[in-house]
Amino acid sequence: MGTYVVGIEGMYAAASLILGGTAAACPNLRVSFSHAAAWLPHDASRANYFWGGSWNEEPKNLERAVMPDDGPSPLEYARRFYYDSMVFDRRTIRYLIDLLGSDRLMVGSDFPAMLREELTAKTLKSMDLPAAEWENISHHNAYRWLGLSA
Repeated sequence: MGTYVVGIEGMYAAASLILGGTAAACPNLRVSFSHAAAWLPHDASRANYFWGGSWNEEPKNLERAVMPDDGPSPLEYARRFYYDSMVFDRRTIRYLIDLLGSDRLMVGSDFPAMLREELTAKTLKSMDLPAAEWENISHHNAYRWLGLSA
């Protein structure tokens, strides 16, 4: 049960930043969510439909939009946040890179809640990521998130 609760709490926190207006009011806010904010990346695409009435990030179709908004899309807001890669599956990591960008993910360890993946980032290393994606995820994004230069 705990694994679901942790994920749901991250998803609620990220969704609250979007829906509550904090992401709009603080465009330079750097926030990182554990476990890739659970279902938020998946639901952001669904929320985009309600926001703009279109699928697959196609141009808005306001005749179909349930709750149209002129501001950034839910997915654009989601792409402002950072996420750890502790999702336990290379297919999910690939999805996150494709949807959010390799500039949004950081290596996660889940320590001390549970034992670390041995070797650290073993799953990421097994993916044969292009050098730029690996460098972003392995260290550049952590520096960006902290507001530091490498």
